[in-house]
Amino acid sequence: MQKKTIKKLLKKQDTKNEYFYIQFSDGRTLEVPVRVTSGDMTAHDDLARRIAHKEGTMTADNGQVFDFKKIIHYDIENTRRTGFGPQPQ
Repeated sequence: MQKKTIKKLLKKQDTKNEYFYIQFSDGRTLEVPVRVTSGDMTAHDDLARRIAHKEGTMTADNGQVFDFKKIIHYDIENTRRTGFGPQPQ
């Protein structure tokens, strides 16, 4: 009985997507979707720390490499901007 209760609680957690929009010195903007739950913000915190300290790189699906040392600005939004891939329906 205990096992079913824990599973139900896990399913009830509020899960949402946050979108990091990172602008680089060469004019490119990278969209990074991050899934967070009400009780677990580790993915959000880790990415925010990497951006703040300008540590590491990310590689896009098309092979472009984004170096965090070249970040000039970033935004965090709850909804996806138009023009960045397919919109969820």
